[in-house]
Amino acid sequence: MVSASRKSPDQGETQRYQNRRPEADIEKLVKDAESTLFDAQQEFPGDSYLLAAESKLAEILKDNVRAEKALAKAFDANPRNEIVAVRLARQFEESGQLEKASGVLRKALDANPSSRRLHYTLARLLMRKTPDDGENVAYHLQRAFTDGDSNYEAQLLYGRQLFLNGRLEESKALFRRLSSVRVAPQVLLHPIEDRQFEGRLSRPQGSYAFIFRDGPGDSIYVHAQDVAEDIWNALTLGTRVRFRIAFTLRGPRAYEVKPI
Repeated sequence: MVSASRKSPDQGETQRYQNRRPEADIEKLVKDAESTLFDAQQEFPGDSYLLAAESKLAEILKDNVRAEKALAKAFDANPRNEIVAVRLARQFEESGQLEKASGVLRKALDANPSSRRLHYTLARLLMRKTPDDGENVAYHLQRAFTDGDSNYEAQLLYGRQLFLNGRLEESKALFRRLSSVRVAPQVLLHPIEDRQFEGRLSRPQGSYAFIFRDGPGDSIYVHAQDVAEDIWNALTLGTRVRFRIAFTLRGPRAYEVKPI
């Protein structure tokens, strides 16, 4: 008869297993979570639930030495494993080790050069690490999707990068294709940080208008919901404005619009 004060062998083994959390088990848990979140975020850019889940995963793994060791061991054993490489790189990026993160992704791409997931992750890292190297960012984003797939986040960012690189017609063509994607709501994503633009209001249509941007001379869409009500009501055809730009799947969109 087993004493109430003692655990059965099965109970003891289960507890030891739970306490030990083998490296293979940690690796599997991380891979499953990373794969699910990555695929969902590509298909539903800007989804608040997915963003919160990604943030929660990053927080759980932050400063988790055992998780990092498990991922590093798995990556060393198989650099072709894109899911492990992506999460290990993100671990390094979260701790500010951008060179290490870049090294992991480049090594993984050497072993798996056609991986769209790796190209996307490296592009996002370069957007933070070397934002002025726009052509290199565009190079990796272009290889992060194929025509007709559901990697909409990668396509949106590629269109954004083409816009930043001054390749406006290519950017417009890509966003025209994306505009048919049924993803709601069309929230503002990936703003161009620390930069303002100027232009004049053209074609006001009640709840929306276009801004004829100085310099390139392109038209930037603006909706009333992205402008303070008192400012929107005061805007008229030809009003000179200063504004910022973010993006939706339909292209660049102005916000924080203010008359000059």
